[in-house]
Amino acid sequence: MPLYQTLRKPSRSSRFSRKAELSRAFRPFSVESFQPEETGEGPWEERLEKASRFGHNLFRMGETRNEAAGAPGVIQLNGDKKNRKRKRSEISKSEGEEELEPPKKKRRRSEFPDKLSEKLGVDWTSYGAGQSRVFFKTRKSSPKTENPHGLSKNKIGKIFQDTENVVGPKSYSGLRNKQALRWMSTLAFHALNKEEKDPREVQSALLDDQLYMATNTKKGNQALENLNPKKDQTGLQVLQNLYESVRDEKLSSREKRHFKKLHKRILNDKTSSKYKDYEEIRKALGGSLAIASGGDEGLHAERRIGLKAGKDKLPSKSVGGVKRPCTNCYLSLYSGEKDVHPGPYWPSKSSNLGFEKFDKDPEGMAKELDEIPGTYSTLVKRKGKNKNTVTFDYDTDSESDED
Repeated sequence: MPLYQTLRKPSRSSRFSRKAELSRAFRPFSVESFQPEETGEGPWEERLEKASRFGHNLFRMGETRNEAAGAPGVIQLNGDKKNRKRKRSEISKSEGEEELEPPKKKRRRSEFPDKLSEKLGVDWTSYGAGQSRVFFKTRKSSPKTENPHGLSKNKIGKIFQDTENVVGPKSYSGLRNKQALRWMSTLAFHALNKEEKDPREVQSALLDDQLYMATNTKKGNQALENLNPKKDQTGLQVLQNLYESVRDEKLSSREKRHFKKLHKRILNDKTSSKYKDYEEIRKALGGSLAIASGGDEGLHAERRIGLKAGKDKLPSKSVGGVKRPCTNCYLSLYSGEKDVHPGPYWPSKSSNLGFEKFDKDPEGMAKELDEIPGTYSTLVKRKGKNKNTVTFDYDTDSESDED
C-alpha cells in the first residue's frame, strides 16, 4: 500500500487546524515501509514541501542518515532519542542547511544569598526563592495572648507570629503630608500598571516646597515624564488628569479609599479648602511636579528622589509611597530614624546598587544588615479567627476611612 494511503484524513473540526496539518506533515515512518522508488514525486516530497510552507525546521532536529537501508539521503523522522535531542547549534552547514540560532544560555544562579544567610544573625529568616527571595529580621515579643495578630499558620504567618514586627493600621493625623503623598503614589502606580509601564514602585516627596515623584524603572519614569511633555502643567493639573483617566475603573478597596480621599481633600477645589491640614501640599501642587528619573535601571524610587533633590538623607515624614522602604533604602536614606519601619532585604542587583559588598563580601554585607533594628510587614485583616496575614506589597494603612 502506498504510504500516502496510510495517512489519516483529518477530522472536520481539525481540517483547517495548523496543528493537525503539522502533525500529518511530521508523522513518523520507518525506512522499511518507505521504498526508494517513492522518492521521485511521491508523498515524502509533498510532506516536506508542506512543512517548509509553514516555515518549520523541526525535521532537522531529529534527522539521521540511513545509508544501510539503501536509501541514501532519506530522513528518518522516528530516529532514536539521542538524535532528536541534538542542539540546533550542532547542525552542520556542510549538510547544506542554514545555520540556526544557538540556544540561549541559562542564567547562572547567584550563590551570594545562600552565603549571606550563613553569616546573618539568628534573628534573620529567609523567605521565598529565586528572584522573589527576601530576608526578614524579626524579634520575638512576650504577648499576653497567643498569636496576638491573629495570623494564619502559613509560612509567612509563622515568621511574624508573636513578633514586634507586624504594623497594623494607624492614624495619620500628624502626618498629613505623608498621607497625601501616599495617595498620589497609589494613583500613579495604578495608572502606570494599567498602561503596562512596569513601575514596580512609586514614591512621592515634598522637599523644600518642591514635589517629586519617581518609579523604580526607566520605563515607568519616562511614562511619568510623558504626562506633562511640554512642562506647561502644574502638579495639580497632572494629578487631576491622571485621576480622571482611572476614576471609573475597577479598583481595589485600598485604591478606592485613596482615590476618594485624594480627590475630596486635594484635587477638588470645591471641597479641598475645608481640609486645612493639607494646605502645604496644595500650595506645592501649584508648582511643577519634578520626575526623578536619574540613576541606573532598577534603582529604587526613594533613592532617585534623593539624587534629584541633591540630598543624602530624606526626612521620612516628607516621603510617601505605595510600599514601605526596603532595608537598602533604609540604610541609604533613613538610618537611625525611629519612625521608619523598613521592609525586607532583597538580595538583588538593583536593590543593592551602590552597596560595594553585595555579591562579593557576604560577611561584610551581613554586618551592615545586622545594624538595622528589624524588618516589618503590614497587617492585612481578614474575616475569621487566625485568618489574618501580612504583606510587604504596601505600607501601613489608615486606621479608619475618616482619618
